[in-house]
Formats: sequence, structure tokens, C-alpha cells
Amino acid sequence: MTFLAPWILSALLLLPLIYLLLRIIPPAAQKVVLPTLRFLHDLDQKNPPVQKTPWWIVLLRLALLACLIIGLAQPVINPQKGLEGHGPLTLIIDNGWAASQTWSDQQQAALRIAEQAKRENRPIELILTAPLAGEDIPQIFSATSPDQVISQIKGLSASSWPGLPGKVSVARDRQTFWISAGIAEQGYESLLASSDDLTVFTPAAARLPLLLRAPAENEAGSIARVEAPAGAPSQQAQIRAISRKGQMIDQVAVTVSGGQGYVDAISKIDPAVLADTSSVQLATRTGAGAVMMRDRTHNNTRIGMVTADAARETQNLNTPLYYISRAVSPFSTFSSGSPDTLIKDNPGVIVLADGGALPPRTLEEMDTWIKAGGILLRFATPALAEGSDTFTPVKLRESERSLSGSMTWDKPLTIKSFPASSPFAGLPLPTDIKIKRQLLAEPGPELGGRTWVTLSDETPLITAQPIGKGLLVLVHTTATPDWSDLPLSGFYVSIFKTLSEMSARPDKSISELKLLQPLLILNGYGQLVQPPATLKPIERKDFDAARPSALHPPGLYGTPDESLALNLGDRLAPLEPLAPHLKAEQAMSTEGLKEYNAAPLFLGAALALFLIDMAVMLALSGLMLKLRWLLPAMLLFLPQTVHAESDADLAGQIHLAYIRTGDQAIDDISKRGLENLSQALIDRTAVEPGNVVGITPGQDTLAFYPIIYWPVAAAQPDLSPEASKALQAYLDLGGMILLDTRDGIYQPGELGTSGQIIKLRSLMRGLSITPLMAAPADHVFFRTFYLLNFYPELSLVGDIWVEEDATQETGLVSSVVLSGNDWARIWAAEPGSVSATQKEQATRFGVNAVMYALTGNYKADQVHMNAILDRLGRDQP
Repeated sequence: MTFLAPWILSALLLLPLIYLLLRIIPPAAQKVVLPTLRFLHDLDQKNPPVQKTPWWIVLLRLALLACLIIGLAQPVINPQKGLEGHGPLTLIIDNGWAASQTWSDQQQAALRIAEQAKRENRPIELILTAPLAGEDIPQIFSATSPDQVISQIKGLSASSWPGLPGKVSVARDRQTFWISAGIAEQGYESLLASSDDLTVFTPAAARLPLLLRAPAENEAGSIARVEAPAGAPSQQAQIRAISRKGQMIDQVAVTVSGGQGYVDAISKIDPAVLADTSSVQLATRTGAGAVMMRDRTHNNTRIGMVTADAARETQNLNTPLYYISRAVSPFSTFSSGSPDTLIKDNPGVIVLADGGALPPRTLEEMDTWIKAGGILLRFATPALAEGSDTFTPVKLRESERSLSGSMTWDKPLTIKSFPASSPFAGLPLPTDIKIKRQLLAEPGPELGGRTWVTLSDETPLITAQPIGKGLLVLVHTTATPDWSDLPLSGFYVSIFKTLSEMSARPDKSISELKLLQPLLILNGYGQLVQPPATLKPIERKDFDAARPSALHPPGLYGTPDESLALNLGDRLAPLEPLAPHLKAEQAMSTEGLKEYNAAPLFLGAALALFLIDMAVMLALSGLMLKLRWLLPAMLLFLPQTVHAESDADLAGQIHLAYIRTGDQAIDDISKRGLENLSQALIDRTAVEPGNVVGITPGQDTLAFYPIIYWPVAAAQPDLSPEASKALQAYLDLGGMILLDTRDGIYQPGELGTSGQIIKLRSLMRGLSITPLMAAPADHVFFRTFYLLNFYPELSLVGDIWVEEDATQETGLVSSVVLSGNDWARIWAAEPGSVSATQKEQATRFGVNAVMYALTGNYKADQVHMNAILDRLGRDQP
């Protein structure tokens, strides 16, 4: 133990004097002899006068004073080792990409050193190894007071690029501390040799950074590789594939340990779904090293088809939807719907295989969509031949041409060639396709330049016309085998694959650019943000060899249409720990980092002794009996002791609860998130929840909770019969479960096929739940407290699912609400880790969910407000 104010201990020398003063109570009186006192001389004295204070009271008060003096001297148990030498010291902090995963440990170590320098009144020169954006030298701050440095350290954050320890220069004879992230970055040798008095802090082996690297090309299904530096213990990492809408496509668990090289994260999701991946993230870590971005070059490979009733047409084996969906599924994401829906969803290719002329309004919207970079693929139909549709790449004759049948001498045609300007040039020429009917193009000077595929009689099979940035493509035969064998051939698949690769191609390819401008860069938290004006572009010819730095941070470079990803995991050398390169005298011992301030302990003991002394004095004076009512009154004002929640406690107050998944990381996030949501409810509403409770169905009573948050984990064990029975009873009696698959909803009105969705269906197998539907925009859930309106750019996307019969007409409340935005993670997020707008939207969702569970359809009558105002004769708002 040591004392931060040891001079106060000199007051202990006064204790002997205080002891003498306490012993003489009351003071000696002057002796006066009165003659009349002889009459009382022979009387017995039952209570002789006390001339001295009892020894135990004296000891009590001396102990009280000793505790008070020691507490004021600020004792510290297991104190930080004192700094060596005198004068200013240098504090170097790694704040590069690796520090984002070890920042709490580094910050604590740096603050301990700064606090010790403050005690010794020594100035500190602060150096940060990572430069500012746009610079190429470390950040150096002149020596200043420890208080200012402490304030700086508390406000620091990690960068997304590597540090430059090799460019740090320190005085050789000055005491220097290097708070490293534990990774041997380029130039570390010169820093280790630059000072004769250097002490280096390295995080514990279990805390060393992990790095995501690009997936292995020869490993099927690999979405990324994880690397741990040598010495790191075996640990499990969760790898998430994120779509271009910010939704989680899949989550893969891998076990990685130091020194084993790269570990591939293998996804079992359909490759067509994975093709929409925009980034891969390491869920258990933060920072730029935990993010692997994908290039946004020709990224809009989704294909949509105009259809009236997708469910019915998929079952019919003779519809275009049946053939097209199966041709597209191996390499792209496919959807179907009305023209308006598809244009709004903005796929790369829209297929129109049925029907004749398009309505004028649809033609206008389609024309705008194509000019923006879309590709419209049309197939021939009898209606198209008979109609007057001019939305075709070439002018067509009024009727189709038949090449088979008893009334014709012509034979079916075959494919003859691909012109050199055709995107199919270079593909093997299919010779087994027979064209029995086709739409003929009117000859003209432009026909040759617009023909992509030529038949054996020199007539076109596929024609195309550029419109703005997009293309209008026509296949002169049907999308089904009615007119040809094309839908049964491999070339049919090649048509869609080629158009998918061409979709949304800008006028000027990124390969033609000389300079790639920074579009978005990763910050220290691993989030894409706008780049500062100090950054410079990268020459296209140098991009492949570029190394992430403060001059060129990790991020996306190029144009809004096309951009290339500059990732740390693609450009960094293998991770190497710093600890093996340190000399024994350079390694900082972590034993002294956990010091304990014992001042509150001694001051609390002094207060307790004072209360005991006061009670003793009241008892000896007889006032205790007179003031016996005071003790019960004081107990009313004492804080209540926190104890385990009993059934009586749970029944007397509203509590938010979550279902334990067995994954400690997910359960901790659920608890912290609901605690933050509870505080938001207290601050914003009249609801005052108690402690958040983690529950296990079948073991804990569920009836006390109006709403239960259930995060779905892919590795979560199935429900036992007892758990299913308890959950069913809870739902039947009016409880509500907020299910969170944590992976997003993939298409409007359609659930995805991630591991969480599959697990959810397995968990729900034993429960009787009404079919779910995507909640309409006017559902009461969206206005129980806030008027919710989610925006795609906030990554709060996808539908909110409720039970089909929980509508305004029925007046029923949905006992199950399903979403997939990982709400607890956003509720629990630290300031700065997610955007403030996203955090606010998520909080409003949580408030509405609780209010919906408590009030049901209380606000459903608001839809009748206009009618009520009309009856009152007032103007509508």
C-alpha cells in the first residue's frame, strides 16, 4: 500500500494527545469542603461519579480518527510502480487499425502511466504512431501537463490505417513508454532500438487483433479467411456476409488460433445469394481489419421478371417464369413482380417475356430506367407480333414466321454466327438449337450493327439497341420451347449470364480512368464515411500495388457507378506479434496495472464508527428510549438493497426479458440492449421497467413479462417439449414475443434462407402460430408511440412481420412480431459505433414494440380521425 497524500499521516502523531484528552472527562474539579456534607457521608452511593471515559469508548474514537486520517491520505493498494528518473517522459500510443480491437486495454494502460506522471508532476510528450488522414508522419504533441494528456487520451480513437512506428523519433536518454497494439508493424525495429529506457505494453495473447483476408479462390463457398497472430489462443469467430442493402446474408462460425495460418469461412448459402454480398465482417471484433469490402464494379447483377402471379406461374411447367428462374438461379439473384415493383427495386436486368404492347406510362418509366443503366430483355410473343409496340431495338414485321408444319417447306433454322461486336463473341457456337418460329426484323441499314446472333438464313435471332447507359435487347423467339429449343440449351443460360455481367455498366469503364478518387473510406470503427478533403486519388495503374495508409485509407475508390475496394486484408503482410521481439527489461509488467483506491474503504469505516459512537452516547445518556421512533423513520430513507428477483418482485413491476440463446456474446448484447431500451422508456414514456431478466422457457415463469425479446442464433439448441409448452401457454394468455433473426429480410414480403431463418423455422415447429405477413404501412404497430418510417440508408431495412389476423378490422394484437435488424446490437451500441440516426430509429422501434405489447390496438381508432373531425364540423388536419 502507498499513500498519495502521505503528509496527512503526520496527524497520527496527535493520537496520544487526543487519548489523554479523551481520558479526562469531566475535567478535575476544585475540592471545597462544606460542613453540611457530613450528614451525607455515611450514605451508600449507588452510582459514583465517573471521572474517566471507559477504555472501549476511547479505543472506538481513536480508531475513528485513525481511519479518517488514513482515508484522507488517499491510500492505494497494489500501487502502480513509480516512474524512473526525473523530468519529462515520452508516451507513444499505437492508434492504427489493430488498436481498434485492443483500444480499451491500451487506453487503460496509457491512463495509468499518465496518472502516475501526474502524481510525480512530470510533463508528458505524447506521440501517436498513426498519422492524420492525408499525412505521412506520426502525430507528435509537445510536452505538456499530465492533466491535458489524460484529457487527450480519453478523447482518442483508433484509425483505419497502419501506424508508422519506424518514423517515431525519441530522445535516447528519456524514459519512454510504448503502448502498442501487440502487432509488429513495419519499422518497429528502429523504435525498439531508439531509446535506452523504453518500456513496451502489449495486450494479452487472447486480446491480440484478428484480420479478415480475401477468400481463397480454390475453396468453394469461402467468403473470407481469418488470421490470428502467433501466440493467440484458440477462439471462435463469427463471420457475417452483408448484402448491398445492409442485411446479413449468412453467418459462419470458425475456430482460429495463432500460428495456424488462414482459416476459411465456408458458407453453405446458394452462390447466387452470396453474389449480392457487398462486405464481409468479423462480428466479434471492430475496426477496418474486421471488414472485407467487395468491389462495386458491375455489381447490379440481379435479374427481375415482369409477371402477374409468380406463385401460380412457377408451378406451371410451360410458363416463361419456370424456365427463366431456373436458368438464372446458378449465378444471380432472381425476383418477379409488376413493372412498377421491379423498376422501384432496380435490378440490373428486367425480363419481359409475356404480353404485347406496354402501357404508355410503363413505357415512359421503363425508358427512364434503361437510360439510367438498366437492361430490358424482351422475348417474342404472338401478341408482340400482332401489336404496334415500338419499344423494340429493331422494326418488326407484322406477323411471326413459321419454319415447321405441314404447310411449309422450310426447315428449322440453326445459329450461324456471333458478330464480332456481339457480347457473345468468343462463346462456343451452339449447333443443336432449332428455331421453328421467329419474329422477323425489317431490313434496314442499322440492322447489322444491332444484331448479336445470326441464324443460318442471315436473319437475326437476338438484336439490341443502346438507350442512354442501358440496353434494349430482343430475342426473336419465345422464352418457352413453343417456338424453339433455345430454352432447353446451355446457350439460354449464357444469355442471362452475359446480360447480368453487363448490367448497369457505365459509359466509361473504371479501367479507362487514370485516377481513382476516394468515394468512401473506413473509419476506426469499420464504418464507411465520407473522405476528408486532404486525401488524394490513386493512379489506376498503381492501385493493385497500393498499400493502405493515411494517404490512401481503406475504402472504395473510383466512381459512384463503379468502385474498387482497398482492403487491409488484401495488402498487409502476415500478422506477427510484437512480444517475442522485446527484451525482458522492455516488456511492461501488467501486475501493477490493477491498483485499488482504498480511501473509500477507510472513510466508510470512519463513518460507521462515528454512527456506532453516536448510538453509544445516546444509549448512555438515556436519549435512546426517547428517540426510539427515530430508527424506523431513518430506515425509510435508506436505499433498498438489490437482490435476486423473486416472483413477488416480478409481479409488482414491468420487466423486459430476453430468451437465453446459450451464446454468451449474444446474451450479453441482449441484456445491455434491453437495459438501454429500459432507460429510454423511463426517459421518454410513463413506463418505468425494472431490471432486465434473462429467461429460459420451461424453467422460468414467463407470465410476468408483457414482451420477451428472442434473438435467434444458428447454433441455438432446439426447444424442449417443456419449453414449447411454456411458450405456447405464454402466447395463448396474451404475451408477445419479439423475434429477431439478426440477418434482415431479403425481399419485400419474402423471408430469406439464412441460417437464422432456417433455425427459426426449426424452433417454431412445436408452436401453434398464425401465419405471418409483412405489416402494412398503416398497421397500429407503427404508431403506438412514434410514427415509424425506416429508411434504407440507415440499414434498418426489411419488413416487420405480424400475424395475419392482427389487423384493424379484427382488433386482435399480434402475439408474435418478427424482424431481422439485430435490434439489441444497435440498442447496446456505444456512441460513435453506429450513426445517431440509426440508433434513434432503433430506439423508437423498441419503444413502439413495448407500447404495442402493453396497449395493443389502443391507437387503432386514429385511422378514423378524419371521419370524427367531419362529424364535429371541423377542418381536417
